Amino acid sequence: MTATPLSRSRVLARIEGRIRRFASPRLQMAVMVAGTGVAGFFASVLLLHLGLHALWLRYGLAVGVAYVVFLLMILGAVLHAVAPKAVSLGEVWKHVTGSPPGSTAAR
Repeated sequence: MTATPLSRSRVLARIEGRIRRFASPRLQMAVMVAGTGVAGFFASVLLLHLGLHALWLRYGLAVGVAYVVFLLMILGAVLHAVAPKAVSLGEVWKHVTGSPPGSTAAR
């Protein structure tokens, strides 16, 4: 029994169907953007209360904090997509590589 190769359009249609059934990309991005904005706002408020009154420096640091929060949210989404039932990074690593963390065994 030989497997028939799938065309690119067929693979993309399968992926799109899976995303539509099991995920909500618009909702995920809305939550990420809102979380990023909230993190930047609170970072700015915190820096102001800590005595940082230079607006250019406070806003620059707040944008940096918000960007790091955004990247962490993307990392979380990717890790969830790779291994949705994993509860630790060790389990994610094992799922991705097929070997426990720190082992030198080849796949």
